[in-house]
Amino acid sequence: YSIRQYWVLRRSNTPTHPHWLDAGLDKYDAVFVEDIKCLLRLLVMFLPVPLFWALFDQQGSRWTLQAEMMDGSLGHLGTLKPDQMQAINPILIILLIPLFETVIYPLLDRCHIPNRPLQRMVTGMTFATSAFLMAGFVQLHLNRIAEPQISPDQSGLSIVNVASCEVSVESIYFTGDLQYLQSSNLTKNNPGNFSVNYSESCTSDNMTKIDIQLNKGQASRLLFYEQDTKIHAVQALEQSEKPPKYMTSVSFFSMLPNSYSSRIKLKSEDSEFILNNTQMFVTPFMNIDPGEYTIYNQGKNKSEWVKTQHILELLTGATYTVVIVPHGRKHKFDIKIFHGLIEHTVSMLLQIPQYLLITIGEVMFSVTGLTFAYSEAPVSMKSVVQAAWLLTVAVGNLIVVFVAQTSLIENQASEFFLFSALMAADVILYSIISMFYRYNNNLPSPYISGVDDKLTLVQTPIDDSIGE
Repeated sequence: YSIRQYWVLRRSNTPTHPHWLDAGLDKYDAVFVEDIKCLLRLLVMFLPVPLFWALFDQQGSRWTLQAEMMDGSLGHLGTLKPDQMQAINPILIILLIPLFETVIYPLLDRCHIPNRPLQRMVTGMTFATSAFLMAGFVQLHLNRIAEPQISPDQSGLSIVNVASCEVSVESIYFTGDLQYLQSSNLTKNNPGNFSVNYSESCTSDNMTKIDIQLNKGQASRLLFYEQDTKIHAVQALEQSEKPPKYMTSVSFFSMLPNSYSSRIKLKSEDSEFILNNTQMFVTPFMNIDPGEYTIYNQGKNKSEWVKTQHILELLTGATYTVVIVPHGRKHKFDIKIFHGLIEHTVSMLLQIPQYLLITIGEVMFSVTGLTFAYSEAPVSMKSVVQAAWLLTVAVGNLIVVFVAQTSLIENQASEFFLFSALMAADVILYSIISMFYRYNNNLPSPYISGVDDKLTLVQTPIDDSIGE
C-alpha cells in the first residue's frame, strides 16, 4: 500500500513524505509504520549473514571429510572418529561464552576499545575467515602427502613374491628379480591384455608365463607362490583407493595345505571376524575397523579357539595383503604382511585450531547477533526478526549445497580458500553497512520520550482530602 501511494503522490507532483513508508500513514498507525522502518533496517543488516552460516555449517560436512584423511589415534585414550571432532564445537561454546561475557568484553570496555554488537559481529566473521584459511593450509598438506590415484583411463599392477626363492620377472610393468617376501611398487600403464614371464621353479633358470588382463581404473596384484616345487602366479584385484569412513582394508592370501585347520579368527577389542576357508585362497579387500588384531586358530574341538602369537596392527587408511604360510609341523603357520597404501599420518588434532577459530567466531557473531536482533526489533516485530535470522541459516545451507552439487572446484583446499576469500569480502561489506546503521537507543522512541532506555518511576503524593 505504501509503495503504491508513494508513486501516486510522485506522479501527481504532490509533496512526498521523507520515507516511502510514510505514504501509508493515512491507513496505518504511525507506531506500526515506525516498526516496519526498524524491521527494514534490520533486514538490510541480515543480507551478508548467510555466508557466515555457509562456512559454519561445513563443520559437519567438508571438515568431517577432511578428518577422514587424518589419523585419530590418541594412544591409550583410544581412537577419535572423524565425526566426533564436531564435539569440540559445543565444548568450546560452553567454555568461551562465560569467558567472553565475564572477562573479555568487560576488559575491552575498561580499555575503551569499541565493541558494540555490530563490531563484535564483524570481528566474529573475521575469525571465521581465519578458520577457513587454516583449514585450507591443512588440506594443502594432506594433498601433498596423498598418494597419487589411478586415473579412469589407466590400470596398475604390483607384484608380490611369497615363493621361498628369488623369482625373475619380465614384463612391461616390472623387470627384475624379487627376493622372498619382496614386492614391487604399484606401476601404472595402459589397460589391456599382457604377458608376464617369470621363473618356472626355484631350481631352474627356465621361464614360464602368465597372461593377465588389466582393466580401466583398476589395479591388480600378481602373487608368486611355490607349490609342488613349481612357482605359480595368481592375479587378484589391488586396492587403489583409500578405505572409506576411517577404515582399513585387508586382503588375505593363504598358502596352507588341505591338512591344516580350515578356520582362522581375528579379534580386536572392538570387533572380530572369521576366515572360514584357509586352504589356498585369495580374498578381496575387506574394509574393517583399524586396531590390533590377535589371530586365533581353530582347535580340535570346533567350538574351541587357540590363541597364537601372531598380532596384526592395522592402521587407519592403510591397505594390507596378509600372507598366511605354513611353518613346520603341528598345523603352525606364519604371517607375512605387505603394505599397499600407507596409513594416515597427520593427526586429527591438527583440526583443533580451526575449530577454535570458528567457535570464537560463533560466540562473537551468532550469540551477539541473536541478542542484537532481538533487542533492536520492535515489540511487535520480534518474532518476525527471529524468523528472518533463522532464514539466514537456511540460505547459508543452500549456498553449501549449491557449491557441493555443482562441483565447480575439485580441489578441496582451493574450495576452502574460496570460501575464505568470499568471507573476507563479506566482512568488508558488513563493516561498511554497519557504519550507517543507527541503533534504536540512539533514536527518539515512539513509546517513551527521551533518549534513555531506562523507565523512571515517579511517586505521586496522595491527596488525603479525596474521599472526605
